[in-house]
Amino acid sequence: MNLRLARAALGNYFRAVLARENPLAISCALFILLVGLRIPHERAFVHAHGLAAAFDHGVSGFVMTWWMLALFLPSCIARHYWRQVMTEISMAIPGLLEAEYGAVLIALLLVGIALATPLIALGGPLISSLSLATLPMIGGMAHPQTTGQSRRTRVMLTLPLLPLSLFFLVPSSMARLLFAPLWVTLPLLLTTAGVVAAKLRYFPARALLHIDSSEHRSDQRAGQASRLPRAGKLRAVWRCMRWQPRRWQEDALPRTLITPFGPVGWILYFTAAMAFLLGLGILVRAFHEPLARAVHQSVLMALTQLPLVAVIATGKWLMIRSDWPFLYLAGRHGTRVGFSRALFRAHRRNALQLAGSTALITFLVLAGFMKNSHGATLAVSVSIGALIFGLSYLVAVPLVWKEIGGRGMNLALNFLAALSAALLLATGFAAHGLQFWLLPVSVVIAGAALTAEPVLARRLAQIDWIFETESTVR
Repeated sequence: MNLRLARAALGNYFRAVLARENPLAISCALFILLVGLRIPHERAFVHAHGLAAAFDHGVSGFVMTWWMLALFLPSCIARHYWRQVMTEISMAIPGLLEAEYGAVLIALLLVGIALATPLIALGGPLISSLSLATLPMIGGMAHPQTTGQSRRTRVMLTLPLLPLSLFFLVPSSMARLLFAPLWVTLPLLLTTAGVVAAKLRYFPARALLHIDSSEHRSDQRAGQASRLPRAGKLRAVWRCMRWQPRRWQEDALPRTLITPFGPVGWILYFTAAMAFLLGLGILVRAFHEPLARAVHQSVLMALTQLPLVAVIATGKWLMIRSDWPFLYLAGRHGTRVGFSRALFRAHRRNALQLAGSTALITFLVLAGFMKNSHGATLAVSVSIGALIFGLSYLVAVPLVWKEIGGRGMNLALNFLAALSAALLLATGFAAHGLQFWLLPVSVVIAGAALTAEPVLARRLAQIDWIFETESTVR
């Protein structure tokens, strides 16, 4: 390894170039701020109740924000690494790929130590804190383009993502890992480090060959797809899920605003998502809790996480704007203001579908599994729908100040909106039962979003829509 090149490559992780065209950078800065603001409150909570209690779902916002930071910060580092090694100049300079590889490993080591520091400061064991802090790195190292590794290697490196999802869905699992014996946490730490190092290894020559062969196989599959018979029942279900009014189908909209499902499809989609969350929660908790309590806690967990998924799904349309100029020049919607209003109308329609579907599923789940009054059940369902609808507009707030607009700010606010929905539901219902303020606050948020929509549409029309191509690095 060329030490001079490695030192220069490592220095880029401490300069502004790391954040340049890196939409995850703003999200990382936001979550670092949130974690820093929560530490004093969390220190007092841990002093009174113990560190293990902080991982109970619905009690600690610190754990949720820290976990999001642990997911985003390594992904931000990895995005910069892939951007560096996949350029043509990096392949032309001898030793540069090795220097970048060594630099990113050192940078991730420092990131792991930084992420573990709050846990250690709150009383967590050293090795266990490092193990818990580095575990999310497994999910943030992958790149959509091939790295030149064999298919078997990629499959083996992807398998750890399945158990990793349990930690996000069941926060109490983090506490078990944090206080697990050393013979469990140390091998896990070493295994995580090995998986991360292997996933970051890039072989440019083999990657190019693999891309060519993958494109050839895709062409073959495309030619064969039209000859494959389709089952009648599956085709009918799929047609039902995709059904939309004809007027919706004829809208000339960007592809990020064209939803894969219609109203019925979203209901079925969120039904499946709720069933998955409930089943997973009951399966994990039933080993150490009575079945009735396991069901109760799993319902509360699902109710705070399902809106998080829904809010994230509503914010993608502002992050990719490359096809807006072409659709506008087609003249379908007249003026720029008319086109901007059409975009927001489509967003409103999509947000209403997701909010209504989630509210309906929430009502049915609460009525079937919880012993709440009908009024409380209806209040929680309406609150969830209103929160999803209202917070979905937070991604568009940077339009008011076009100087700070862009994909990075949109992405950060999208995840902040999702996190806010989960925290509001956790504190307003899941932690201590239904609080009187949840419904009016949710309705006010939804009303504020509707009121701001015309203003945001006019601001969108005043901002330049640059003809651009999509970046190959995601």
